[in-house]
Amino acid sequence: MSVMKPDPVVAAWDRLKAALRAHNRACEAIDEAVAAAAPIRPNRLGAAERRARREWRAAMQGMADTRATTTHGVVLKLKMIEVELRDGASDFGRSILASAIADLSRMGRKSTPRFERK
Repeated sequence: MSVMKPDPVVAAWDRLKAALRAHNRACEAIDEAVAAAAPIRPNRLGAAERRARREWRAAMQGMADTRATTTHGVVLKLKMIEVELRDGASDFGRSILASAIADLSRMGRKSTPRFERK
């Protein structure tokens, strides 16, 4: 029995979730400082949010750039499109959708038998 390699889109999905968690933590830290009327260190908090935003953008681009090797990978990309349809478009939705279509087309070519003329 052959062992399938993990789909690289799953790793991209995990990077995206980690980036979203980091962004949420940065925003929560700002909210907590404001609620506590604590002195806010804008440079430190702002830098954390900017870093988290960069990580999120890189992770979203990774979803578009990474080739899915399984239907599970394509489904993860389509989940991103579902979120965009629900929450509003980002700069990456079209790229991710085009990538998912390309992945499915590639998978279809690999699985479709070719009939040769005699």
